Amino acid sequence: FTTIWKGSNYECEVCIKYNDREVCQKVEGVEKQETIMTGITTACGGAANGMSENIECQSIPPTKLECREL
Repeated sequence: FTTIWKGSNYECEVCIKYNDREVCQKVEGVEKQETIMTGITTACGGAANGMSENIECQSIPPTKLECREL
């Protein structure tokens, strides 16, 4: 799953390990920090079950975080 915004300035790959499951997402966005947060939220959506786990997952530092300017 890839999220692409028109006029993106950054592309980030974010990997999260939660409940012994690692999920990676590539996302694009205008602001770097916003793009990173979108990647974390999207990756946690694939690794966590339910709202409580999703919130907990989003507080864990990514296992991989690579961003580049477009």
